[in-house]
Amino acid sequence: MLDRAITANREFLSEPDAKELVAAYGIPVPEGCVVAGGKAHDLSGIAALRPPLAVKIISPGILHKSESGGVVLGLDGTASVAAAIADMQARHSGAEVSGYLVEEMASPGLELMIGARVDPVFGPMLLVGLGGIFVEALDDISLRLCPISRADAQDMLDALRGARLLKGYRGRPAVDTGAVIDAMLAIGGEHGLIVQHQGAIASLDINPLIATRDDCRAVDARVVLQSSRGDMSGVASKPASKPVSEADLNRLFYPRSIAVVGVAGDGRGPGNAFIRNLRSFGFAGALSVVHPTASEIAGIPCFPTLGCIPDPVDYCYVAIPAARVPEVLEQANGKVAFAQVMSSGFAETPDGARLQEELVRSARAGGVRIIGPNCLGLHAAQSRVTFIDRMSGEAGSFGVISQSGGIGVDVLRHGQAKGLRFSHLLTIGNAADVSAVELLGHMLEDDQVSVVGMYLESVPDGRALLAVLRARLKGGKSPKPVLLLRGGRSAQGRRAALSHTGALTSEERVWEALAAQAGVVQVDTLEEFIDCAVMFQQVEPDFDRPTSNVCLFGNGGGASVLACDSFDREGLSIKTFSDGLVERIGALGLPPGASVLNPIDTPVGVLSKDDGAIAARILDIVYGSGEVSAIVLHLNIPVILGYYGEALFDRLVESAMAVRAGHVGKGHFVLVLRSDGSEEVDRRRRVYREKALAHGVAVFNGLPQVARALAALATLERYGQSLQQGQR
Repeated sequence: MLDRAITANREFLSEPDAKELVAAYGIPVPEGCVVAGGKAHDLSGIAALRPPLAVKIISPGILHKSESGGVVLGLDGTASVAAAIADMQARHSGAEVSGYLVEEMASPGLELMIGARVDPVFGPMLLVGLGGIFVEALDDISLRLCPISRADAQDMLDALRGARLLKGYRGRPAVDTGAVIDAMLAIGGEHGLIVQHQGAIASLDINPLIATRDDCRAVDARVVLQSSRGDMSGVASKPASKPVSEADLNRLFYPRSIAVVGVAGDGRGPGNAFIRNLRSFGFAGALSVVHPTASEIAGIPCFPTLGCIPDPVDYCYVAIPAARVPEVLEQANGKVAFAQVMSSGFAETPDGARLQEELVRSARAGGVRIIGPNCLGLHAAQSRVTFIDRMSGEAGSFGVISQSGGIGVDVLRHGQAKGLRFSHLLTIGNAADVSAVELLGHMLEDDQVSVVGMYLESVPDGRALLAVLRARLKGGKSPKPVLLLRGGRSAQGRRAALSHTGALTSEERVWEALAAQAGVVQVDTLEEFIDCAVMFQQVEPDFDRPTSNVCLFGNGGGASVLACDSFDREGLSIKTFSDGLVERIGALGLPPGASVLNPIDTPVGVLSKDDGAIAARILDIVYGSGEVSAIVLHLNIPVILGYYGEALFDRLVESAMAVRAGHVGKGHFVLVLRSDGSEEVDRRRRVYREKALAHGVAVFNGLPQVARALAALATLERYGQSLQQGQR
């Protein structure tokens, strides 16, 4: 059927053909018959159908039948059907009409919509939502990438704002959600229609799918075809490239020998700056320079070509005009594993695509894999490699892949200031050769990396990205945290208007689906990216007890009230303590002015009781209660320093750390140090931040920031818990 339709250059299947197709995959459709077009009509098949009946026009030129008067409902037999057909003929006298579909009307129920489409980057995807006229009016849909599992299907239904309607609402019966899930799997499951026929089908709509307490039925179906038949199993795959082994990528991330192309004798070239950064950061490996005439520069041996360097080179930094780069890499003669091409002027410019293709060909000929072009460089703390100055020498476990050099610099600078310590950060620019997916796969397997962050503007192969992210979840392993910050948006394709599905599956929803299915935390801003990274770096996820109820404790007043709003927006609770817990805290004899119901609001005068020891006693009681999964201690630095000086602040922080150390595994502990923005207070905050980080405590500048970061942690914990319980 699909082959015939595509051969005939049809854009979509007729409704009878579309229903035959979905019925073949196990989705019930109404009983019906087709009445041929023309002047005379054979209505004999109608006698076998039970009223009430519906008549629908079948025409390749009429896509939206209801709006054009091509649907009549509630007919009671042959005579009324004949009259309806005659009226449709008169209304559409100029249209190409092949016939009329007459069907038994489905029993009343909840109208849903199932849609699917094949995306050029992410391949087949499925959506579900409230159907009928509400699908676009209410925009209440959920989307996942195919193939979906039964757990995915259940998650999709639970995510709908109208999910309560499925369970029965205000006297309406609950629907058979098992039948709805079966229908979703019939379209988007491992052996589903859109998965098996993604080379022929561009998109599919079942709207409405009427669900009742006993079953569900596809009342209308639309199938939009691909423009030509083809195998789409490798949708948007990049051209085949030389495979990168684990050992090869270790040469990139842990280089022991580096060559630099683009060093000036006067010391002013970008390569010169890179060498200065290497030396100041403490790189101790072999270093060489490619220069056409010099024998040495700044004490570093020079060679006329990369191929003339006597020993293998793990990493080459290239910073010369774009037009010269292909020739330089072609002369590598297999001596260079990876070349990071800083030079710009390739596919990011209107006329640079051809030069970028030449770059890739030349690099292949020279046996080199390319990072970039149009990217700034590599920061690898353990190997003492960096492309910027003033970086901490302390190696950490946060690995970052960034398509933007500028964002990469911001992550390094701002992240370091907030306590992040990096294993690697690699900028990849145009990613003409080595892809973000290849690099991600390595970081997910690297034991030196505990958290991965990505800044992406485009991904040529979304299926490969999903596959790599899902692979980290196999074998019973706890999911390594992955943070995603995206930049840029793309327009929907031309054919989207042919279906509801195409109009509803925005790029943003596709990425949200990927994040939900792969346990990725997607953030909206650079600040969130860094704050969430700090949380994941310092706090061990608790997959047995995902974060839900939080205790706020500090000298806050109105700040505590506003914080409750922030935590509530993020889906975290600040629940009132039990009477028993309130009594135990009250037994400490707190001075007037303290509130202990949660938030625990203690003015600075209360915190000063017993030289600050009161705070430790409160924390100890809250930890021991088991009522909260996280404690957020927030301290207003200028207020405490202004009234009681640095000694009290020291005791508060140190005692809090001691209590936390005595309750490991009983709940997360996070510290918020609030400043007034003055230089002196900010300096103090930096000092206390370093102390807290040394104790393994995450530190934040404000309560809204910690609310977002704790919510990100809770998202990962819930996902990990579902993995452990075998729900995925």
